[in-house]
Amino acid sequence: MKRALAVGALIAGALLVLWALFAGDTDEEKIRTRLARLAAAVSVEGQGQNPVFRVAHLNQEFSELFTEDASVSLPELSEVRSGRQALAALAGRATRYVEALDVDFEDVAVEISAPKAAHVKARAKLDTVRLGGQRERDERRVSFRFVERGGAWLITSVRAEPKAEPEPAD
Repeated sequence: MKRALAVGALIAGALLVLWALFAGDTDEEKIRTRLARLAAAVSVEGQGQNPVFRVAHLNQEFSELFTEDASVSLPELSEVRSGRQALAALAGRATRYVEALDVDFEDVAVEISAPKAAHVKARAKLDTVRLGGQRERDERRVSFRFVERGGAWLITSVRAEPKAEPEPAD
């Protein structure tokens, strides 16, 4: 009887180890989840969002997505913006210019490097409805740097390439 319990415990322990190794999300999946969460956080769902509540929500989300000293480089900005709260304030101002903004990251390529760092390239797609109803679509390449801290992947920098010039129609 004791032998059967010992064998059963050994098998259960082995199964638990296998489950822990193979059932958890991979680092790449965790990073992709972070990008999806970032896209959802910066998207705007129609006019009427209270800017104060939006910035408070962004501060909360960004505290779990970015390092404290994270930086963002966008061609539309004259200088690199850094600091999580400054980034939340910047993203919060979107409601001054748009009625709606849908952000999505596609063609995501994740390169994990040691020590617990990652370089991620993606294509950002932005569908915008400007104040007044004008619709716009923008696509551009974006590079992210991530670090792992305490089991969570955090963004340290974001760099967007300039908006591509539309090709002339034939």
